[in-house]
Amino acid sequence: MITHSHRDLSHIIQRMAQISSDVFSPLLIPTYGMAAMLWLTPLQFLPEPLRVNITIVIAAMTALFPTAVIFGLISLGKVKDFSLHKRKERFVPAAAIIVGLTGAILYLRHAHAPIWMWLFFISGIATTLIGFIITFRWKISGHTTAMAQLLALIYWLGYQHLLPVAPLLLVSIFTLLTGWVCTARLLLHRHTLGQVFAGVLLGLTVTLLTLFLSTPAI
Repeated sequence: MITHSHRDLSHIIQRMAQISSDVFSPLLIPTYGMAAMLWLTPLQFLPEPLRVNITIVIAAMTALFPTAVIFGLISLGKVKDFSLHKRKERFVPAAAIIVGLTGAILYLRHAHAPIWMWLFFISGIATTLIGFIITFRWKISGHTTAMAQLLALIYWLGYQHLLPVAPLLLVSIFTLLTGWVCTARLLLHRHTLGQVFAGVLLGLTVTLLTLFLSTPAI
């Protein structure tokens, strides 16, 4: 009975870890970042239909487009599955991610968005390129890199007093979420502790350095 209970608990934990990995997929982080910038900052006073439309456009470019490319590669037999375990399978998806992020940057610049909004997506391009180069030798965690980018964004917004409501609480929540995603990747045996930590370090460092190049003006 005890063994059976332990097995059930292990299955539940593994399932939660997998769901967390899917919900906080690197492909979804740019959309979450966009939503955070539009709903948690003074930009929340923009008309809601406008904010929704902007978020949908960003999601189409940074999430749907790369996803479609990956599914296309799977159907052609070029990629085994969506997890992209093999390093050689990551070149075209990484290129698709960069194309999508570039489209987001051009769209936001055309819409005269604040510089810090599109700099967040520039940091995404930088981490994608650096992470791709690192994977030639070592499998750094893309999930924890992306989550650390989102955490860095929330921290920077709080530091610049652009989070009008409960900035400390928001930073704490996103810190816990980042920690949970790190734990999930370890529970799923997708990465070592070093690979997870390196992803966090990459995401935080590149994103904070990029954002601090901007001004806090809305």
